[in-house]
Amino acid sequence: LWSRHVCCEGFNRLEAFDYEAVKHLQIHIHGAKGEVTLHRAGVRLREYAWPSQPQFQVDDSELQRLFEANIQTIRNSVQDITVDGMARERQQYSGDCGHQLQYVQPAFGTTAPFARFLRHYGQGQLPSGVFMDSWPCGDRLSRLWQKPFGLSDWGPIIDHSIGFCLDHYHYWMNSGDLEPVKENWPKLMKFARFIESELEGGVMDAVRSAAGQHSVWIDHIAFRRQEEKSLALTLYAAAALGHGLAPLGEAMGQVEDAAWLRTISTGMAQAAEARWWSKEKQAFVNSPDGRMDDRSLATALLFGFGPKGGGRMAEILVEQPADLGLSYPANTPWLYWALIESGKTEAVIKDLKKRWVGLPSVVLNGSIQEMWNIELGSIHLMSHCAVGPLTALYHGLLGLKPQKPGFAEYQIRPILGGLKSVEITTHLPIGALHLRLSESKCEVLSPDQGTGWISIKGEKSLLKPGAWQSFAPSD
Repeated sequence: LWSRHVCCEGFNRLEAFDYEAVKHLQIHIHGAKGEVTLHRAGVRLREYAWPSQPQFQVDDSELQRLFEANIQTIRNSVQDITVDGMARERQQYSGDCGHQLQYVQPAFGTTAPFARFLRHYGQGQLPSGVFMDSWPCGDRLSRLWQKPFGLSDWGPIIDHSIGFCLDHYHYWMNSGDLEPVKENWPKLMKFARFIESELEGGVMDAVRSAAGQHSVWIDHIAFRRQEEKSLALTLYAAAALGHGLAPLGEAMGQVEDAAWLRTISTGMAQAAEARWWSKEKQAFVNSPDGRMDDRSLATALLFGFGPKGGGRMAEILVEQPADLGLSYPANTPWLYWALIESGKTEAVIKDLKKRWVGLPSVVLNGSIQEMWNIELGSIHLMSHCAVGPLTALYHGLLGLKPQKPGFAEYQIRPILGGLKSVEITTHLPIGALHLRLSESKCEVLSPDQGTGWISIKGEKSLLKPGAWQSFAPSD
């Protein structure tokens, strides 16, 4: 980024209002008449007032740098609002950008930005029931009339509205608070009815749904053609209705809404299996020639869609064959969540070493870039919103998972994943949890409150509140 300032004679004090991470600052002076003295040059750091700070240490220096870069990325993009990148758009998105909000609690000890996001983003709903995929925003307002006239391919993205449903569920599980959910519930049910109206034979058609005013995105690079996104879109919506909104409805006493949501979700999952499950590949395929994508397989594994046992989907996600479309960085949490849930955390750590540790933004800028391959100085951000590494850290190595809202009951499943030592402190609403893990020992200090469990080699043990305990290592 650059800015141009025309200065008058005398003392000039200038400050650019810039939110991006900065590695280098260059100042070029042209057209000066007489001597010019530069008194001070610097950058003002703007950051949310986090109540706690992340604490972690792994024995691999490249992974440590990567995890620290991911934390800095959240510092950059979660401030007064939650955005994909402060430098280019400074607009709130759900979907791939909403993943960041799942890590503000374990890393920084608060869900306040998450609650603000839900209330803020929920104000941008269209009469159709779809939420503006970025809100507040300027360009989406312009595209409301441009899209129907064919002047833009982009309209409000349906799959970001689907993600917004799951955002509410994750907020509830992280915080135990239902107030933003109650506030947005009529809007969420309105969107659920939109999903029902889009079904044709129980599934959603990504081409038809993107016609008119709306768009279907899912990912930039995991798909060759728009029609290949129909499977991922259908499974995503089924997960949001049946596994996101339905439990929220039950928690609020909206029993009829919850039952209806589960019925719609089950029907969609069954229709998707009938249409896209391949007995030959033992996996979901998104096209007649047997193409697969990581997003669909991960969604199916996480929410139990498809035949019992998941076929070969977990193995395919580990192997990553040539006919498997892989998502761009901000969508990797789906892949990693599925691998972790399938007991394949080591494959996640290997993927970090293969695709992440050498990214130019990590090495040069201490942040996470937007695309796998970027040209320095291009429009692609050097600090975007991807949290794949933090998924590996908190959900993988620590194995953290709330069992009840607000971590009133929780589980950890610590694993080295091929490393030699890991130390993590995570900040839960019930207090801090500390883990020290090596090849020879596993030590845990649990919070004073809540009911915690540790799972090692498939065996669960109860954690003593507020006390250090030692266990045999998991690897």
